[in-house]
Amino acid sequence: MLKAKPEYIVGRKVEEDNKTKSGFILNEKKKISNVAVVTEIGELVDEVKVGQKIVYEAYTETEVKIGQDEYVIVQVDNVLAILKD
Repeated sequence: MLKAKPEYIVGRKVEEDNKTKSGFILNEKKKISNVAVVTEIGELVDEVKVGQKIVYEAYTETEVKIGQDEYVIVQVDNVLAILKD
């Protein structure tokens, strides 16, 4: 697991369903760009909580792969919105 630096957020990119509205199953799941589920927050991050979905600015994330797990690291200033369920 990654530990976020004080002003950073660690998350996993959200994947789209691989089934179309009409029921066709696509070969692979696609990652939705710029949306992530928060898995770890830095100590200076107070607006975002673990488990929330965030939207962040394009091309501001750092992608990291550890074993089979893929993470994105985003600075809190690059978070544009928190998605409500």
